[in-house]
Order: sequence, then C-alpha cells, then structure tokens
Amino acid sequence: MRRLSEACGFRLLVCGAGNTRADRPEHLRAVWAKDAPLGARIDAIDNVLRGSGVQVVVPNDLAEAYVAAAIDPDFRVLAWAHGDDDDAHDLYERTAPLAHGHLAVNDKLASQVAAYAAVAPASVSRLACGVPIPRFIAPVDRKTTAGVRVLFAGWLDRRNKRSHDLPGLCEALRKRGVRFELTIAGEGPAYGDLLAACAPHVRLADTAMLGRVDRRVMPALYLAHDVLVMTSRSEGCPVVAMEAMAAGRPVVVTDGCGGASGHVRASCEHGRGAGVVVPTGDADALAEALARLASDRESLAGMGVAAREFAEREFSIERVGARLLDTASDASRRDGLGAEPSEVARCIWDTAVLAGAGVGDDRADLSRRLRMAGLPDAPPACPRVRRRVRRFEAAIAQAKRASGVPTPRVVIYPEGAHTRGLGEAIRAAGCVCAIADDRYECTPGGAADGIPRRAPSGLASGSFDAVVVCSDEHEETLLPRARAWAKGKAVVGMYTDLSMAA
Repeated sequence: MRRLSEACGFRLLVCGAGNTRADRPEHLRAVWAKDAPLGARIDAIDNVLRGSGVQVVVPNDLAEAYVAAAIDPDFRVLAWAHGDDDDAHDLYERTAPLAHGHLAVNDKLASQVAAYAAVAPASVSRLACGVPIPRFIAPVDRKTTAGVRVLFAGWLDRRNKRSHDLPGLCEALRKRGVRFELTIAGEGPAYGDLLAACAPHVRLADTAMLGRVDRRVMPALYLAHDVLVMTSRSEGCPVVAMEAMAAGRPVVVTDGCGGASGHVRASCEHGRGAGVVVPTGDADALAEALARLASDRESLAGMGVAAREFAEREFSIERVGARLLDTASDASRRDGLGAEPSEVARCIWDTAVLAGAGVGDDRADLSRRLRMAGLPDAPPACPRVRRRVRRFEAAIAQAKRASGVPTPRVVIYPEGAHTRGLGEAIRAAGCVCAIADDRYECTPGGAADGIPRRAPSGLASGSFDAVVVCSDEHEETLLPRARAWAKGKAVVGMYTDLSMAA
C-alpha cells in the first residue's frame, strides 16, 4: 500500500497505539493511547479522515477503520481481501456487507467475499497488490552448466507455508541426480526444526539458510537465482512470487498459492507459461518440475521472459493503481449499502468485537453512535462466532461421535497460545476433563478454571474418552503423538481431520 500511495497519489493512514510514526509527511496519522476504548480509536480515525477530505476508505485489515467508516455516512468503504486464514475470514464475513465495493487478490477469495456480501461473484473485482517492475534485470543464464539455483523466500511455518516440505524436495532432487543450490530466506516458528532437517544438505553445501533478510536485499536475491519455489497450502497472492516474476524469474508453486498459481495458469493462456503449478504437499512433483527446468535452460530462460512480460502486463504499480482508482471511483458513487439497516448494525457490532470492544462503556458508546447514524442500536442477540471457535466446536462434536460415549470426557492437547485463546469455548463445552501438555512431564501441572493440567503420561486410561488436538501450527506433528499416548481412544484435530463449513 505504501508503494501504491507513492506512485498513484493515495493517502496512506498509519494507525496504532503509542508512538506510531508516518514514514512520510504526506501520510496520515491516527494515534491513540494504549488500551484506549473503541470510541477513542474511532474518533482518532474519523477526525483524521474528515480533516483530509477523504471520500473512499480502504481499511485493509483494520477493524476499527471499518467501524468508523461504516458509521459515518460521508465515507464509502472499498474492501480489499488479501489473506486466506481464519482471522482474515473472521474480518471478511463481518465487514463485507459494510462495503460499497469489493476487491480480492484471487478467484477463490472473490467467491467467498461475494458470498459474505450477498452479491454476485462478478461484482468482486480481482486485483493483486502491485509490485515495482525493475527497469533493468539480468536474464536467466541460458549457457551455464552449474546446477539450478532455487530460492524459497517467506515465513517459515508448517501449516500455511509448509516449509517442512523443503527437506523432502532436496531428497527428491538428489534421487533424480539434479545438481541444485537451494537458498531458504526467512524466519518463523518452524525455523529451528527446518534447520535441523536441512542439516545434511547444508553440510553438502547444496542448501543455505539465511534467516531473516532485509527487503532491500530481495531484488538482488531474485537475480542471484534461477527460479522461485513456493510450497504453500493457503495464500492470498504472495508478493514474493510477483516480485520474482517482475525480476524475470519463473516460479514453481503449489496449487495452494492462491493468486500466484492463478497467475502462472493465466500466463499459459498467453503462450509460454511463467512457471509451473504442482499439487500441494507433493515433493516428487515439485522436484520433477525443477528437474525438467534444470535439464532445459532454454525453457527456463524462456519462462523467465514470460514471467517478466506477465508482471508488466498484470501487476505493475501503475496498472494496479489505475484499477484501484477506477474501483474506488465506482464505490464513491454508491448511494448506500445493499444490506438492510438491521444487518448493517449487526455487522458493525460484530466488527467492533473483533476490534476489541468490551462491555459497559464500549457498548454504550457504540449504541449512541448507531442511533446518531439512524441504525438499530441494540447489540445482536447471537453474535457471530469466530471461525477458530467454530472449528473447536466441530472438533468436540466429532470427538463425541468418535468416542461412542453419550457424554464423553475430552482431553485438550497441548496447552499453548492456541488453546489459551479458546479458554471461553473450552469452559463452555462442558465436557473437557483435562488439558494435557508435554511440559508437565517435568513441571507438575495445576488447575485453572476448574480444569486440571496433566502430563500425557499422568492420564489414567479410564479417565478420558477422547482427545482434541488444539494447535494450528503443530497439529501434523502432535496428532500421531496424541494417538500414541491415547492408546486407542478417539483423537481429533481441529484442522487436519475436519472440513469446517464457513
């Protein structure tokens, strides 16, 4: 967004608590005190927007900005869906009816946003974030006899980015006799495990892990490699893929890479493709695609040219900025929202909860603002439940069915940040008999909220009927571990084992 604002004359609003700074004088700045009530945050945003003469607001992922703009009839909201995780969808399904126009970075997100907003899918414009197109680049070397130089750049996690697939890719390339150099740039919760898994390849000097890389170094890093690889399960439209294509580098991506896989498929319609799309989780297919490119430098270089041409045509800053201006202009001419006032008010209440609105003063202040806007002021009797809570409730229901016990006793495993964030839902379930965690093997567990904490080895086999694994990042690792100590009892994962309806 900063690049778009600089290239196309948009005003960028920088918000937050404390000493939030605007990078440039032309950027707008809304600041509030730490732990400020929702009303103070709404006022800070509203005052800045009104003072700047803004007509259309693109709130991105800032729930407070959606509330502020939805309550004020002088503003129009243009919603732009970027992410594809639970937190992002929590925001979209609450705010889509509050927007006068919609954008999404890939086809899947566009369809989902259209459903949330109750509009035709064609009315949601597809638009990826723009990236700078370098004026001069070094093309892929067609003549070198060195191995193929592969770059992975991004957050290192197991669930979405699936960075744990990279060691398997290295093994599959070695089995095929492919000479390669893999560079892994990034940090994240999976860094330590990935470093250990890649250690044999690091010792063989065909893999290097750089850790966190400054974004200013990325242009040179793209040019130092032949191809970018991505292994993701779920993406909006990854910027690294667009930047690599703009640098004239083909991309080999999984079909979970959202807009990136869409771009590669679309590029094939214009002639030579800008890369290859393979199934998520299939290291052999990924290795096979890279092996073909390594053995045919002419095709590799040709894909680099096609990637550059596609980037210039589809997501240069100037092109994206022009399309964003057109969509904002359309939104500015909308007289009102398509949703009924009661639905608008409900969405504002639900969005306010995402923004951290509490009870008491926050509720009274929001009711007053809704009345002033001519909207129903009572909070909804049944607020929307967050997707993570819905996943948990679905897992509990599955555990009850799988246990075969009418009123099963369920153990939650493990006790991490994910579990702690579900505290209210765990208490409301009424069937959780314990929370198990491996760390209690060394440190005795206590009890909180009436639920005992135990080491898995300390759970008597007759003391529980089912286990729910409660972790997004580590579920694939924890499921077999839980099945081992549960000894035949039902074990259910919130993510791997369930397909939750939105």
